[in-house]
This record gives sequence, C-alpha cells and structure tokens, in this order.
Amino acid sequence: MAGFLAFLIHNKGIVVGDRSAHQASLHIPQLFYFTAFTLFFASPYLITPTKVKAFFLDCLHRPVRVVIAVGAITAAIANFTYAHPYLLADNRHYTFYIWNRLFQRHHLVKYALTPVYLYGFWAMWDELRQRGVLRMLLFFAACCAVLVPQQLLEFRYFILPYLLFRIQLQKSSASQVVMEFLLYQAVNAVTLWLFLYKPFKTPGTGELQHFMW
Repeated sequence: MAGFLAFLIHNKGIVVGDRSAHQASLHIPQLFYFTAFTLFFASPYLITPTKVKAFFLDCLHRPVRVVIAVGAITAAIANFTYAHPYLLADNRHYTFYIWNRLFQRHHLVKYALTPVYLYGFWAMWDELRQRGVLRMLLFFAACCAVLVPQQLLEFRYFILPYLLFRIQLQKSSASQVVMEFLLYQAVNAVTLWLFLYKPFKTPGTGELQHFMW
C-alpha cells in the first residue's frame, strides 16, 4: 500500500502514458460488458440447462425486481455509454470489430443485449452468494472501482476481475473443466493464428500491423 501511494505521488496520478486519453469517467456499461465476457469464458459453469431454468423461474417469481433491473440497465446504457476514440480507430483488437459490427449496426442493438446482461448478473450472483454475502458485495464493489472509471472498452481490464470470479466457483465436473480448457485453447489458437498469419497494412501509411487481444 505504501509503495502504491508513493507511486501515485511521484507519478501525480494513476495513469501511465497519455493522460488525456485515459481520463476517468462514469462508464457504467463496462459492468455489462464484463458480465458478457464472464458468461463467455465461464459458459461451461454459467450457461447450463439447470441454471437457465432457475433464472427464468426466479424472473417469474420476482417480476417487479426484473422490471427494475431492466429499467436500470437500460437507463445506464442510454446515459453512460462511451465510445473511446481508440476503440473506434484501433483495428488490431477484438473490441474494435465487436463495436463496429455489432453495436454500431443499429442504435437499438445495445439495448437488445439487456437480457444477456441481466442473465450474466444473475448467474454471477447465483455463484457468488454461495461464498457469503460479504465476499459477494466486496467483489462487485471492487469491479465497480476498477471498471466503471475506464472509458476505453478493452478485454485486458476484465482479466483480473474474471480470474477473481473464477476462483470462487466451487462446484465443477470433469466435463465442465474439459470444456473450459478447450474453449480457452480455441480462443488462444484463433488469436495466435490471426497474429501470425493475418497481418494487415494500415490504410494511408502502409505499416504492417498484427492482430492482438
């Protein structure tokens, strides 16, 4: 802690690099993107017939809570969605293509993903509550502190929160672990293949670029 405080004082802030490009913001949808990221990488544990059925039953039993949650998510998307200039310009990253080919396809797409975010929050809550209310609240509070101030959508910001979530998962079968391993290897294989064999040139400059996370 003392070393971190000394760094903040010496660096005059937490940003390393271009300060103008990394200013804090109230980017609440970062939490939604993180839930989608977590759903994908923890899909063998979070997207199961049993859990999906439990989610729908929970929604049926608590319709008022669902309406409030959907309203809150929709309001956050409408008022606190940011598209960082780097996100729109840097075509070396997955997020560039997700944003351009999904979110920018139609202005309603970002709202259409609300059920995914809602299920993601519920699935994470359903797993973390088994570890105790305090630990669950601390996890979500830490996620807010780390992700919400970030205006730039980058998967690397999600890795540490995801790992902290993943180690909380208690129940797993051999098949789930194998599926998880195969999923990770598939993502790594595709990323390495794109990096090694699909370089591209930047329009205007002709500089050779390589695809990355």
